[in-house]
Amino acid sequence: MIRALVEQPLAAGPQRIQLTADERHHLRVRRVEPGTAVELLDGMGGVGRGVLAADGVVEVGQVVSHQPLDPVVLMVGAGDKDRFAWLVEKAVELGVTEIVPLDTERSLQVAGRLRGNHLEKLLRRADEALKQCGGAWRTVIRPPVPIRDALSSCAARERWLADPAGRRPPSDPRPPSVAIVVGPEGGLTDAERRAAEAAEFVSTALGTRTMRFETAALAAAVIARTRGLP
Repeated sequence: MIRALVEQPLAAGPQRIQLTADERHHLRVRRVEPGTAVELLDGMGGVGRGVLAADGVVEVGQVVSHQPLDPVVLMVGAGDKDRFAWLVEKAVELGVTEIVPLDTERSLQVAGRLRGNHLEKLLRRADEALKQCGGAWRTVIRPPVPIRDALSSCAARERWLADPAGRRPPSDPRPPSVAIVVGPEGGLTDAERRAAEAAEFVSTALGTRTMRFETAALAAAVIARTRGLP
């Protein structure tokens, strides 16, 4: 299926949608011809089906509105920027609703760490992943934030702190919201761990082996998204 993102919310019913210059260029590169079926995503729950007409216009015949996913928030040490970008791509495919890069004591020592000026690249990578997987809702990606600020503003009802020595992940049906803290290369400092525990994050094991931050974050996302499913 050929998919494209649109900038405005998709209204119900038949309509004509002019694609952005970037999306028109993408279709030209892929040599998509008029008359081809196209699926439009607005990233806010709307998914439209239509046919590509001339000049980058899509004749939409049907729009389906999807309910938001239950929140799964990954709060991850802002380590190596390239590995973080890979994490963003895969997290979008898994249906993570929000990603919060954390500035921690050890992540700030990584020369190639994720920084605020990399956010635009992450957003583009996330949009491409959304089109690939056909998700109805964009993943919210925050700029890097100090870990203590992220902990104090967390509103999730269930909170995990990734820790190989922690408890097993809960097996009960999914709660309305889950947030998972994953440390950077080298892990969190003792002071940061205490701050997370004070913010009611519970040590939770994601496996028996020591994982890189992006692997641990994706393992947590899979567990949180699939538990309680038949």
